Amino acid sequence: QAKSQYNAGWTAEQQGFVEKAAQHYRTALNIDPSYSQALFNLGLTLTELGQGSEAADLYRKYLEANPQDIGVRNNLVEALTGSGQFDEAVDNIRIILRADNNNVGAYRNLSRIYFQKGELEMSQLCAEKAKTLAKGDAGIYNNIGVTYLVMENLPAAVEEFKTARKLDPDHVESNLNLGYLALDSG
Repeated sequence: QAKSQYNAGWTAEQQGFVEKAAQHYRTALNIDPSYSQALFNLGLTLTELGQGSEAADLYRKYLEANPQDIGVRNNLVEALTGSGQFDEAVDNIRIILRADNNNVGAYRNLSRIYFQKGELEMSQLCAEKAKTLAKGDAGIYNNIGVTYLVMENLPAAVEEFKTARKLDPDHVESNLNLGYLALDSG
């Protein structure tokens, strides 16, 4: 029964029904509290719904029993960042980087934190580090492009968006960003 609830949640999520997906994942966890994949997906859907604090609580509880799980710790950082809990997010990034100093997700999350705090140079520095570790990640190039836009460096932003599109022609955000820039320029 837990598996069928999980599957229903996954299907709802794929169809864009994030709230419904969260309900199914929560039901799967109520049936089987050890169902870790349901926990992870519930946390991700809650974060997407703007309920990062609740997602963070789920991840913290899991990490009490599994402190070495870097993937879940990165999910915790995303939830904390989404709910504006930057100090705790950075503390968890430090734990991740002590275990794996080349963790792309940690640098990507650190870049996002600095971006949200308005520390654009630090955001760029962390994103560049992530880019050197994951050369083929279109999302990183797109994020760097967005930061360049905020810094009012249009040519650099366009180059990053184009690189993202070259790496992944179907990358939605970079295509949209280039489209908006084209419309804006007339």
